[in-house]
Amino acid sequence: MERTAYSKFPKNRNGPGYEGRNREYRDALLRSKLRGVRYRNPSNEWLAKFIQEQLFTLDYEETVAWYAETARKLSPLTGELALLGCNDRYFLLTVLLGRQDAEHPWLFDRCREVELNPDGYIDLWARFHYKSSIITFAGVIQEGMCDPEITVAIFSVTRPIAAKFLHQIKEEFEQNLTLKLASDRSSGGAGDNGEGPACATIACRR
Repeated sequence: MERTAYSKFPKNRNGPGYEGRNREYRDALLRSKLRGVRYRNPSNEWLAKFIQEQLFTLDYEETVAWYAETARKLSPLTGELALLGCNDRYFLLTVLLGRQDAEHPWLFDRCREVELNPDGYIDLWARFHYKSSIITFAGVIQEGMCDPEITVAIFSVTRPIAAKFLHQIKEEFEQNLTLKLASDRSSGGAGDNGEGPACATIACRR
């Protein structure tokens, strides 16, 4: 099944076509349930409202401008960074995870597509077009932030490739201080004896 391509929609909200499929797409994102509600509190209620009502009406240029003006000033101590990271995978990838190499309009569009329909699709993008970075790396971290009880299985054509992603995620939780402060998460030990599946425990304060 093929996702409706976000990049095909007109990005000028005042231009022709916005009231058609582009409006339907953005409205679908706006109707999505707020994620990471465990980080929601009275001090960041303004952000929860912004996420639900305005965030997904912004195009790439507007989103980047909002990051520069407001999002990068959010505090990890009030749950603001975690709440935004749970609901905006592009922010999580490019800001919290520091992947500045992903700062590109095409990758922004792919993040929004995945956020709208995360399950039931095979993403047939070309190699080296950030499928693993957006879906496996940032996706697993985002799911873990939203639900501390979740269990994730990473499958690949070979066991070492899957294990590499596992350890990349584990190391990010261990070494990324901003992510640790924002999400109240820390990483446990990884067990890998070369015989069975590689495994690791990512623990969090509940």
